[in-house]
Amino acid sequence: MEETTENGKRKKIKLAHVSTVISITLVLFMAGLLAGIVVFADELSRYVKEKYTLEIFLEDTITADTQAALEANIKSRPEVKDIKYTDKETAKAIYLELFDDNFSDILDENPLYASYTITFHADNISNTLIENVEAELKDEFGTDIVEFFKKRELMEEANKNLEKIALVITGISILLLLIVIALINNTIRLAIYSQRFTIKTMQLVGATSAFIRRPFISGSVLRGLLSGILASGLLAVVGYQVFDKFPDFAQRLGFLKPAGICIFVITLGIFISGFSTRLAVNKFLKKKTGDLY
Repeated sequence: MEETTENGKRKKIKLAHVSTVISITLVLFMAGLLAGIVVFADELSRYVKEKYTLEIFLEDTITADTQAALEANIKSRPEVKDIKYTDKETAKAIYLELFDDNFSDILDENPLYASYTITFHADNISNTLIENVEAELKDEFGTDIVEFFKKRELMEEANKNLEKIALVITGISILLLLIVIALINNTIRLAIYSQRFTIKTMQLVGATSAFIRRPFISGSVLRGLLSGILASGLLAVVGYQVFDKFPDFAQRLGFLKPAGICIFVITLGIFISGFSTRLAVNKFLKKKTGDLY
């Protein structure tokens, strides 16, 4: 009879541990999705910013040496990500493709200009930066440049919208992260609550607080690790589906950021599990036996 009762207790404890792992896994999965949304929003912001361009239209009279000096000047700037040259004939082909209007029937010469299209690194781009680049190039190569073209209003509007979106996502992220921590903490507190009498019995027979805490914390850390690994596996499945549909985005994102999310999820599971367990065990160690009922 006594052995049956003991086996029943062990089964309940195992069931509680399994339930705890499942609960923490789901919560960590939510936290990982949240981190993924933050990373996605940041990468989307960088992608949009890197679509801003500064076009420089060149005079037909520009010499090869001056053009080479201009190109070298642009490439030497650390804020420049890429530079693309479009000659007059390529510009004409692009025009005909877009407008289907062959001006050669009217004009003997190609009226379009050769140009450079400059894109900037997302971390550097701003209206001030582009205006400074424009001013410096104009001072040095002004007589060989027809004009600069940039979509300033579009950039200003997009930057404002991106800042608002980033602010909203940051606020929601902090709120949801606090909710995630609270959920994991409550889950572990409930699991420890079911073993409160075991904790008190060990204390009454003379076990030190550190000795009592050790198995609970180590077991909780292992369950947090397992939950983190399981949550990372679920995130990997979701990530594979997303990357399969958006391969270009997957290429931009690379390997480090998704790996960082998985490490964050596993670390969060281990830390909160261990810390919450320590607090919960300490709480019952301080309680009197009568208060446990």
